[in-house]
Amino acid sequence: MGKGDTKRSSAGSRRGTMGRTVVLSLHSRFAAEIFQQRKRFEFRRVRVRIKSGDRTLIYESAPTSQITGEFMVGIVVSGSPKAVVVLEDNQENRRAARKYLKAARVASAIEVLTPRRWSKAKNLQDMFPRMKPPQSYTFA
Repeated sequence: MGKGDTKRSSAGSRRGTMGRTVVLSLHSRFAAEIFQQRKRFEFRRVRVRIKSGDRTLIYESAPTSQITGEFMVGIVVSGSPKAVVVLEDNQENRRAARKYLKAARVASAIEVLTPRRWSKAKNLQDMFPRMKPPQSYTFA
């Protein structure tokens, strides 16, 4: 892949496989944007191993420090920060993503589908007793 090229993962490439469960750490502000469906993509400064079809639990970092909801992963696009940031339609979120990804050599955009805030947040250790809060994300 050349500079600016992107690599996509989509549901079609995972036919016949069940999605995994991912625990994704987010600041409360970004979790709220996802639950209000104002943020269509979550960006990371690395090439992620998350795939289309994965169930993603949202772990809100401190001060919340709980799993507050979930979403399904749509497409996952990896490439240069400039190539992936254009996927975000919301201009404010795009500016924030551009700033966040500025120094990255590679970036990933994770499409958020069917976000749902749970009526009652859950403690991470109650759901996964041996798991520590993820720095970015982890598989359950």
